Amino acid sequence: MDKYDICDSDYSFMSLVWDNEPIRSTLLANLAVEKLGWKKSTAFVYLGKLCDRGQLQNKGSIVTSLIRREDVQNIKSKKYVNDTFHGSISNLFSAYTSTESLSDEEIKKLQDMISNYHK
Repeated sequence: MDKYDICDSDYSFMSLVWDNEPIRSTLLANLAVEKLGWKKSTAFVYLGKLCDRGQLQNKGSIVTSLIRREDVQNIKSKKYVNDTFHGSISNLFSAYTSTESLSDEEIKKLQDMISNYHK
């Protein structure tokens, strides 16, 4: 398994780490109870699993990430576009904008991204 290709529940747990690192393992477990509705034991099982996979590190009960959120988001978004829209960003955009409106600020950001991409 690619250490950047993680499931949604792993991503939720990793987000707690990314948002709070470095974080004590007991505080992380408490956050998982509060934010994810998990039992503490479930949080510690996930912590062990993600450490074994090389995604998290737990040294001296201090947890830090070994992978970046941006890298995971990149892999997940590419997989989603490939699996759902046959790799077409324009098909994704068309599907999204057929039911949702974009603010002027979002349109400007997209225009800037496209302009900067061609440079």
